[in-house]
Amino acid sequence: MPQLTFKGIKRQSVIDMSKALIDELETIIPVPREHFALEHVDSMYIMDGKVAAEYPLIYVNLFDRGRDAEDQVAKAITRHVHKAGYKNVDVIFTILERNRYYENGEHF
Repeated sequence: MPQLTFKGIKRQSVIDMSKALIDELETIIPVPREHFALEHVDSMYIMDGKVAAEYPLIYVNLFDRGRDAEDQVAKAITRHVHKAGYKNVDVIFTILERNRYYENGEHF
């Protein structure tokens, strides 16, 4: 926790940015780096019967850290995705409720 899911971006791009991104996110969200989970999902965009260009969408699931932290996380992710060569990127947050998040049958 936090969990980042990457779609519309090459797997190798996520691998290449993973260390530096987590290094930066650790300074924004004070949790141990081993609690960050990065996932790459292979996806294909389709428009008008044809394969369309990739468009990075990054979904971030985390406990509420406040708007300032969300803004900083979104900017950090955007910087790393831009550095990987993508012009546009959307970052979408889902705020999780501790009493609805269970690990091994126990909520936080």
